[in-house]
Amino acid sequence: MPSKMNILRTAVIMVSMFVVPHVARSADSESLLSFGADGKLLCLPDKQGNRIPDFSRSGYMGGGVSLPDFPVREVLEPGKGDADDTLRIQAAIDKVSLRAPDKSGIRGALLLKRGLYRVSGSLKVTASGVVIRGEGQKSDGTILLATGKQNRTLITVGGKTAIKEIKESRRRITDSYVPWGATSFSIESAKGLSVGDPIIIYRPSTAEWIHDIGMDRINSGGKDTKQWTAGGYDLRFERIVTAIKGNRITLDAPVVNAMDEKYGGGYIYRFTESGRWFLNIRMGRRMKTKSMHGQAWRWLMLQTPGFEKLAPCISAMRYRSVDRPSS
Repeated sequence: MPSKMNILRTAVIMVSMFVVPHVARSADSESLLSFGADGKLLCLPDKQGNRIPDFSRSGYMGGGVSLPDFPVREVLEPGKGDADDTLRIQAAIDKVSLRAPDKSGIRGALLLKRGLYRVSGSLKVTASGVVIRGEGQKSDGTILLATGKQNRTLITVGGKTAIKEIKESRRRITDSYVPWGATSFSIESAKGLSVGDPIIIYRPSTAEWIHDIGMDRINSGGKDTKQWTAGGYDLRFERIVTAIKGNRITLDAPVVNAMDEKYGGGYIYRFTESGRWFLNIRMGRRMKTKSMHGQAWRWLMLQTPGFEKLAPCISAMRYRSVDRPSS
């Protein structure tokens, strides 16, 4: 069992990595964290109200809910020996993608039976309502192993934009400052909003914000370095309205980026979406190297361009190293 002090130090590292510049990297960070009488970690606000967000609701439907059991339309067994499974898996995904969606928008599930699947290329899911399901998340379950030396994305989920803003639903956030970790704020009008509505919180990337964090003058020495520009790093987060009092709304999950009117503030809007994907699979990469530095970061196990919502159930995205150096 980790000690309370180790837990506290880990949380302080999280503050240093993610809260700055809203919370300084100093011993003051420790004042944001303490243990309650019940032994649970408490996250306390700083002078601006910033606090480490509560991520206890992470997971499908906020956690504590069983994953839905969708009908299986295609089934695959692992290939024999060292055979590559990329084309077989892609063909099965495409078959499910061609099916007509049911009333809930689901086309069906591809079941990958337990075992090791070798993927030398990339897999793509371009249709909504496609479910990829495995048989367990442990070492004896379903494993997708990225083989080869080419840096690439293992699974790309996307196609046409799935999130569409509902016209005339955008509302400006009127609080001059919404702190990191907040779960409520005021908007110019709550008219048309109801408890249970899914919304997008939109935080613009203004030229002032980019300049103040120094990302318009990156000096990396690399010829391919691109300076940030206004509008290029806008942030969008999906939330659900859980309470409305006047023009103040409460959310199901905290804000993970502070919004300051000095930097354009923020907005909310309602939206429509299509498609969710569920995976119950372990994914990894085998590397013939003594060091992953400079290589691992260029690999993406799962990429979702154009999709704001994805409900994966993945126990591990790990690198499996071979030819390890002797100790």
